Amino acid sequence: MPDSVVKALVQQGVVSADAPADFQKNAVWRCVDGQVWACHRGANLPCQEKADTSQEPTAEMKDFCTAQPSADVIPAAVTGRATVYEWKCTDGKPAVVRQVVKADAQGFLADYWYQLTPQK
Repeated sequence: MPDSVVKALVQQGVVSADAPADFQKNAVWRCVDGQVWACHRGANLPCQEKADTSQEPTAEMKDFCTAQPSADVIPAAVTGRATVYEWKCTDGKPAVVRQVVKADAQGFLADYWYQLTPQK
C-alpha cells in the first residue's frame, strides 16, 4: 500500500490517524477515469468483490427461509456481503426488500469506495 494512499485515507477521514499502521494499510486502491479510489476493509467490507445485483435467491437463502419463514432480515452471512439488496423471508421464501447500495461503473460496491484527493 503506497504511503500516499494511506495519507489520503487519513486526511479524508476514511481511517483514523490514531489507528495502528497495519490497520490503516488494510485497504485496496484502483484507478477510475484517471483518479485514485480506495476502499478500506476495516469493517469486513467486500472491497475486491464485484457487486451482486442478482435478485435470484441462492440455495443458502432458500434454506435460511425454510428454517425461518418469516425472518425480517436474511443476514449477510447468508446473502453474502456483496449483494446490493436487503433480503427477508416472506412465507418461507427469500424476497428483496430494497436496494441498499449501488454498483459503480466498474461493477464494485460504490458506497465503499472513496475518491482520493491528491495530497500536497
